[in-house]
Amino acid sequence: MESCRRVGGNLKVVLRRWGGFTGPAGAEEYSVNVDSLPPEEGQRLRDLVDAAGFFTLPPKLMKPAPQPWDFQQAMQVEDAGRKHSVQFHSDAAPEALRRLAEEVEARSSRR
Repeated sequence: MESCRRVGGNLKVVLRRWGGFTGPAGAEEYSVNVDSLPPEEGQRLRDLVDAAGFFTLPPKLMKPAPQPWDFQQAMQVEDAGRKHSVQFHSDAAPEALRRLAEEVEARSSRR
């Protein structure tokens, strides 16, 4: 598995969250272009992408019996020509993916 540190390139992450009682109408989107962050913050995001094994995750990580009000998230990561998307419920996702989602939200330009 190639890491983001070795591949380099322009890492972009988009996180979309929807659900709850507002459903799709309350969707929120967060995006981060890692090259626009200070180097330490950019490296932290690259490390989190690597720790999550993002490019090896399945396209869906969903709860077996979701409720209509459960929040769903979709994350897309692009890095040096690679692109991968994962749709997930937070409580069905590995801890490393949840930490990545939190960091993207904290560092993003909200759309």
